[in-house]
Amino acid sequence: SSGINAEYGGGKEITYADSSKVLGIYLDRRLDFFTHAGYILKRCWFAWNRLSADTNRMGGLNSSALSLLYKTVVLTKLYYGAPIRLCRRVDYFKDFTSRARLKILGAQMHCTKLLSELLTTVPPIEVTLKVLVAKFTLKGLKSEDSVTAKILQIEAEQNHEYYWHSTETKRFLEWKRSNGQDAASTQRTSMRTCSLSEYDETDIFYSPEDMRQYSCSLWDTLLKANIGDRRRKMSSR
Repeated sequence: SSGINAEYGGGKEITYADSSKVLGIYLDRRLDFFTHAGYILKRCWFAWNRLSADTNRMGGLNSSALSLLYKTVVLTKLYYGAPIRLCRRVDYFKDFTSRARLKILGAQMHCTKLLSELLTTVPPIEVTLKVLVAKFTLKGLKSEDSVTAKILQIEAEQNHEYYWHSTETKRFLEWKRSNGQDAASTQRTSMRTCSLSEYDETDIFYSPEDMRQYSCSLWDTLLKANIGDRRRKMSSR
């Protein structure tokens, strides 16, 4: 449809485009955020290369300094708008994050993803995304009525692309109601049949410490699952 345009007041033209940047996020005509993923990946690589260019095994920044810069400069770019556009593009960034972790560690050979995440204290993208989705949804529930109504409408449509947001939010709320017990129980069991609308203001209120502890609990659950998988594979040999 390129080349089609329409005139409006002032003599300017509106032309059709494959994508348009709105509030820092590229919206493409398929709404698959592929264009934005490529844009973010380039920004992350550029920032990371500038930060780590003078660091190698012989000198430069140590692992602690590199890890801090990676979290505060690079990951803030990666996670901007993540609840909206990252859900379908997590795999797109795995190679970049893997290489960044190896650089932080100063490793010459690839170690396991599990080990590199632990040594750099950088949670997996999947864990951080779940926390961000819960925060994003809860802020919406505390917002104006029209936003809350839209969230509840999405929750009622299981085929909606953002239905996963309500599920992850209820997992956090159930974890919070259980006084911060192991997140494994809320990840394994089926979710409550109640709607998000049935949680009161006390439930949906959270502190930064709540989210930090929830992130640690999710990560711990993921670690135990990975270790269990490895033991089963070794015992089957």
